[in-house]
Amino acid sequence: MRHFRASSVLKISMVVVLLAGFGLLSSSALAAPTSIIFLGGNVDDGKYYDVGLTSWQWTNRQLTGATVVTEDNSIFFLGAPGNPFGAASINWGSPLIIDSSVGGLASATFDNTGTLSITGTIYDVTFTEIFTGVLLEADIASFDMVESNPDSDALFSVGNVEVTPTGGWMLDGASNTYAHLENDYSFQMGFTGLSQNGGPGPIQDWTHDIWATSGSQFNMAQMVPEPATLTLLGFGLVGCVMRRRR
Repeated sequence: MRHFRASSVLKISMVVVLLAGFGLLSSSALAAPTSIIFLGGNVDDGKYYDVGLTSWQWTNRQLTGATVVTEDNSIFFLGAPGNPFGAASINWGSPLIIDSSVGGLASATFDNTGTLSITGTIYDVTFTEIFTGVLLEADIASFDMVESNPDSDALFSVGNVEVTPTGGWMLDGASNTYAHLENDYSFQMGFTGLSQNGGPGPIQDWTHDIWATSGSQFNMAQMVPEPATLTLLGFGLVGCVMRRRR
């Protein structure tokens, strides 16, 4: 039998109780699959842009504290096999096609051939394993990314970035009777604490690797958010559930 840290169990239990208090936790997790309206978690630090590949590139980055919410307000967690407090794996590659940086202000356009995948284990609110393997595969549309000012060392997407699910357990209606991806999704990017080429110094353009020194968040929602999604975001709970202390 596996034993998990008491502090982590207490932390998640308190959040689950809080969600239930707001009427956001459903007992219908084992019913017919309902549409996923939100998926969010924390991504570890490391290389985010690979100049050798000329691509925004997350390669086997750790996704921790990941939460899935469905339209009937059911809650699921993503983790590692045998450990709901472990990390799932997220991969994302979007080729850069235009470097429009000028005057030390980084700016770029990325191609519409981007791909995203998440692999790990999905758990229900009792931390019972449901499935282990490829959870999500998706295409990412073209997007622009800009630096807010030359000294910010922060990058942001211009508007929403569209995500179209193409595969994975969450899209498989045959074996998945819990939570199902439907329609297109989107997310907005905001990355702070970035560095050029892994060392000190401001971000200026895309001629060197770009590293994240303090991690980030990845939160995607249906293109038309449901009321439950907006409520969760309003309380600032999603993306914080199961967040590890460094």
